Amino acid sequence: MRVLVVSQYFWPEYFRINDLVEALQEKNIEVDILTSYPNYPSGKIFLDFAQNQKKYKYFKKSKVYRVPQYSRKNANHFHLTINYLSFLFSGIFFGFFKLRKKKYDVVFTFATSPIIVALVSIFFSKIKKAKHVLWILDLWPNVLNDLNVFSKRTLIYKIFTKVVKFIYTCSDLILCQSISYKKAMLAIDKKFIEKIQYFPSWPEINNNFIAINKIADKQNKNIIFTGNIGEAQNFELVLKVIKLLTNQNITWTVIGEGRKFHWLSEEKRKNPESLKKLILLGSLKFENIQEYINKSDYLLISLKSGESFDSTIPGKFQTYVNYRKPIIGLIGGEVNLMIDKYKIGMTSNSQNPEYLANLINEFVFKKDSLITESKSFTILNKIFDKKRNILKLIYLFKNLIAWKKIITLKLLTKPNNISYKKNFILSAINLAFLGSLANKKIKPTDDFYLWPDGHYFTRIVKRGSVEKIPGRTLLVSLKLSKDIKRIYVLGNLSEKAKFFLEKKFEKEIIHVVLPFGDLINFKNYVPTFDKDDVCFLTLPTPKQEILASYIATKNKHFKIFCFGGAVSMACGQEKQLPLRFDKYIFAETLWRLQYDSWRRVKRLILTFASYLIGRYEGFFNKVDIIYIDEEI
Repeated sequence: MRVLVVSQYFWPEYFRINDLVEALQEKNIEVDILTSYPNYPSGKIFLDFAQNQKKYKYFKKSKVYRVPQYSRKNANHFHLTINYLSFLFSGIFFGFFKLRKKKYDVVFTFATSPIIVALVSIFFSKIKKAKHVLWILDLWPNVLNDLNVFSKRTLIYKIFTKVVKFIYTCSDLILCQSISYKKAMLAIDKKFIEKIQYFPSWPEINNNFIAINKIADKQNKNIIFTGNIGEAQNFELVLKVIKLLTNQNITWTVIGEGRKFHWLSEEKRKNPESLKKLILLGSLKFENIQEYINKSDYLLISLKSGESFDSTIPGKFQTYVNYRKPIIGLIGGEVNLMIDKYKIGMTSNSQNPEYLANLINEFVFKKDSLITESKSFTILNKIFDKKRNILKLIYLFKNLIAWKKIITLKLLTKPNNISYKKNFILSAINLAFLGSLANKKIKPTDDFYLWPDGHYFTRIVKRGSVEKIPGRTLLVSLKLSKDIKRIYVLGNLSEKAKFFLEKKFEKEIIHVVLPFGDLINFKNYVPTFDKDDVCFLTLPTPKQEILASYIATKNKHFKIFCFGGAVSMACGQEKQLPLRFDKYIFAETLWRLQYDSWRRVKRLILTFASYLIGRYEGFFNKVDIIYIDEEI
């Protein structure tokens, strides 16, 4: 496989694209890089590079093709705009001659701001007849509005929206480092759903262990910020907080450079007393940064509020987690939720400096602010594991080249962990589901979740043993939220089954009788659901999954359980297979045949045939399983 990586920034500048290229090399993938002269973040060409350019022609096994660009200089809006545009035109013009004899299977865009760098990649993907893969790190054009560069009402913002839509349309695969990006991208065009994949970043330094100081015993606290100091990092708010805490035993160390560094230095000079606890170190080598972090007590991450910022996961967050230090997050969105969920620090998206100062002061001086390694390891292994994510990327590349589409299935290993705060469709992954999936009758959407039922799913899962949970077992153990008031049952429901549901859940049961026949007729009977409603579908697969997908398109609120025949079995209307036989692969199938009509037998035969054909053709090799162990 031959891959061209297009990135405005590359080694000896340090960005995650360096790690990714190295990881691809280790998997024997041929990689070339199209980039420019290293000048980030100072705006000046690196001295060592200028003196010995031959030294930087190769990055390990990869050839690096560099094109000229206008320098960032002092990184004001004018210079940055010229810088970005210069790489766009230079990359296409000079890159065309440098790469004229090269052939590629994939052109990969590392899309730091702005996203127009992808136009270079699109050009080469077209002339090289290669697939274009886009890895977006910032949400465009939303970030322009959130940074007050252009309002959404301006003409240039609308033009940017058109450009972004063009880039997404010309991309064969879009990698998002944040789940929240999906919503914003689908607002531009719902067709993008088929090409979006969740692909988070990983820690910049993969150290296995860094000791945590017992900060609870220390009187003087050291809070460190590392990384880019720009408009987005909200240092206006951070300085206000520092000034309010100037008399506390807290030292604030800032490592890094960027557009706002000069302003930050000027503020410290103008306010020597109120900012006496602020230490500005500028840009340092990574080994030196690591030394400072090891000696620190807390790690600071901050971002302005806005749609693009609330949706993103800043790259430093993964690295922070890797240091096993408590994180102080002045940030909203996904990072806020992760810090809170995994209990790895304190967080707030408030813009009130007095409130934040009190919150931080209380947090850093309390004994339970120390985090455990297990908490950090949990999030690192589940989400930000570099090895796993790189393997997934290679797998995506291979399937893309082979003109195949990845099918992502979200498997709930603990299906009772449902919050009822969001929309969902929950169905069983069993023989009927897999067979219908293989013959393309079922197309899982973003709201689609599955629980493991039957034995056939174990043949496609890639992770140890996952406990089988029959539908009747899930139904019996299911506990609905107290906020739920009504249960709609669409499909078959006997009086005995209705009584069972009323007694178990103590909710109002509304039975909607669906006519026998084609799903087209069913759709006319679909009610409108409120946020305090749940829906049980008691139809055979794939009809219930198809109907569930239709309900999702017509309802603002939907919480759907595809139970099939589980209700009739749970209430005793249909005799259940004795548990001692449940472990045998064909036992339940044979048991149900004695109660099934010939119509159901034919459906079983067709389903099983589709499953076998799918396995023979390698269909299930492109099924990607995401395991969800916690609440959805």
